[in-house]
Amino acid sequence: MKNYATILDNNKYKKQILYKCLTQTPQDVDLIKLWNHLYGTKKDRENFAINAFENGYVDLELLKDIKLYKGMDELITKAILVASSKDENKEICISLANNLVDKKLKNTLIDILETDDLKSYILGEK
Repeated sequence: MKNYATILDNNKYKKQILYKCLTQTPQDVDLIKLWNHLYGTKKDRENFAINAFENGYVDLELLKDIKLYKGMDELITKAILVASSKDENKEICISLANNLVDKKLKNTLIDILETDDLKSYILGEK
């Protein structure tokens, strides 16, 4: 039913079908992202993204919906680890690291981001 609903024009039937699918499969992250994109508020998208990241779901797309603040060390660290998987995000990652309250964590992440290939650490090559 979800696949059928996704090809419909945005109207009340599509919304009803997607809502029914969402209530039957609340674990379908792609469906939640679609619902939030079509019908959710900015706050809905942010709450979902934060909840997903805090519970271990990792998706670079979700970072677009999260507003990170100084002091959100755990979430910022996860965001850095996810975003650093792409080399073009290095400057963004360093900027995020500057918002960490934990000085030791901040300095360690910045050192790794500036001088080393984080992927090689993750893969155990260094």
